Amino acid sequence: MHKGPGDYGFTPLLDEYQPRLSELRPWDERLGLKQQVVYLYGGFRTAEGVQYAVERKFIGPMTAGLWIMNDAEGGQRLLPGSVRSTRGEVRRHFDDDGVSYADQLMARLGEELAPVGEQSLDLRIDDGSLDWSEGELLGLTGPLVGPGLQIHTPMQDEAFFYVSQLYRVEGTAMGEEVVGFVWLDHGYWPHGRDWKEFRIFKDLQIGWEVFANEHDGTIEWGHLCHGRQGFTFGAILTKDGLVSHSTDVDVAMDLDDEHFVPRATFVFGDDTWEWEADPKGPLRQFSTARWGGYRAQVGHTRRRGDDRAVAHDFTWLECFADRIREDEVPPVG
Repeated sequence: MHKGPGDYGFTPLLDEYQPRLSELRPWDERLGLKQQVVYLYGGFRTAEGVQYAVERKFIGPMTAGLWIMNDAEGGQRLLPGSVRSTRGEVRRHFDDDGVSYADQLMARLGEELAPVGEQSLDLRIDDGSLDWSEGELLGLTGPLVGPGLQIHTPMQDEAFFYVSQLYRVEGTAMGEEVVGFVWLDHGYWPHGRDWKEFRIFKDLQIGWEVFANEHDGTIEWGHLCHGRQGFTFGAILTKDGLVSHSTDVDVAMDLDDEHFVPRATFVFGDDTWEWEADPKGPLRQFSTARWGGYRAQVGHTRRRGDDRAVAHDFTWLECFADRIREDEVPPVG
């Protein structure tokens, strides 16, 4: 790869940040970049152990709808309610403390033109909490866990800036009481490309997971990533902020017959973080909607040797099986 002036490679800079929604306005530049996308995603369980996984993506005031999945029937499946979720343009309201998304424009045309059974969206995020309602599909509230993680690759033409913050939520999913975690991420890169058209998704990312574990009222969470051209990192946070981070990470991944990852390890500093797939965790429909050997899964991540009881946890791993093979990522030893 030609490296010109202003190119530092894709090895990221990592640090914590104190979330303030007033500093994440879509019209404000960060490091010379404009905001391109906002993601809400995460997972939660019922008392009976049913695992949910959700994702909603905003590009400006536009959203394609809610992916809501659960494993109640033996494996993670897209629920029919997803196609009744709010899609299209919604109104955003920004104030000193946060942002609200609500009032879908097409719904204002009247019931005779609205899709049958379409659910409302009412989302409020401020500097300390999240309140997320999707009609009968979803109703979650909860506090910000603490400082967020910021990631930056200072490339001249393909720079990337990404911030991620975590909420511990309770509420309902499809009418069932749930407890779990939701992340709010903002992505910045050169204008004009969707995430799936940008270099990191198209080429560099091999495997990237986000996880949260709650032990005895304390929450430990992080991002673990393996990629090409230096785009590899690990970062662990608590309510007090960043406690461990590195771009020198040894990664191993197994592949099964369906090209999902049953096991993986991320080693940096003095710790080994072990991913183990949930047997019911492959997000097959979510993965089928993408390409390049993309696989998304739900599972568990633990620090090797940490035997504390886990009250609540969630891990979302996405990888590209084709790239795991092409780059000969070693299997777990």
